[in-house]
Amino acid sequence: MESNIDAVARAKSPLNDTRKKRFTIFYAEQIGLVDIATEVKNYIKAALKKSPPIQTHFSAEV
Repeated sequence: MESNIDAVARAKSPLNDTRKKRFTIFYAEQIGLVDIATEVKNYIKAALKKSPPIQTHFSAEV
């Protein structure tokens, strides 16, 4: 039983380290993937809100 507990403890340590690294990659402030994806989404939304000059020109004539 003791050997099983030791084996689990040895296997769990690298797993926890990997989970911490994954968390940092996803959620680190300003450099994490979640923050970057949110900024990209906001940029695209802002860029699409602006109407193109041609469309504005045509809608002014109608």
